[in-house]
Amino acid sequence: SVVEGDFSDYRAEPRFGLAFMAVNTLLLMEDDAARLAVLETMRANLRDSGIAAAEVSTPQADELARYDGRIQLEWLRADPDTGDQVTKMISARYDEDAGTVTLTQIYESTPLHGGQVTRVTKTDTLHLVSAEKLEALAREAGFGEVELKGDHLPTPYGARSHRAILVARLV
Repeated sequence: SVVEGDFSDYRAEPRFGLAFMAVNTLLLMEDDAARLAVLETMRANLRDSGIAAAEVSTPQADELARYDGRIQLEWLRADPDTGDQVTKMISARYDEDAGTVTLTQIYESTPLHGGQVTRVTKTDTLHLVSAEKLEALAREAGFGEVELKGDHLPTPYGARSHRAILVARLV
């Protein structure tokens, strides 16, 4: 079921065995207090030995240097229902002083047999957080076991990881 509301005060009954926040959702939170509140909500909605997972990008300096506003092609795909070509492009701009990335995602759909191109754009401000800070926040939120993975395989998080996947368990 879908529940619309404020995530910070959501309570579920029965509680869940797994709660997760996908791709960079925690980076939409403006500061550590907001991230902590979300992690506490996740903990409050887990049953005993439940698992919370969250994924965030942790770009390295070389990647951040490329976040200069240029438009980059992410992928081209055919829409399986219509055959239309769908293009995803991104533009990212890093603000070192603010510790943020302004990310614009651009989706274009080109009809298979010609016609008008449709474009949808979405812009978000991502508030970067280190893997170490994410781990500390999970511990502060009351999780007993906390691990960081560097990818979906799951390889342990390391110095060259481009993402951090938090896996936290109630014990």
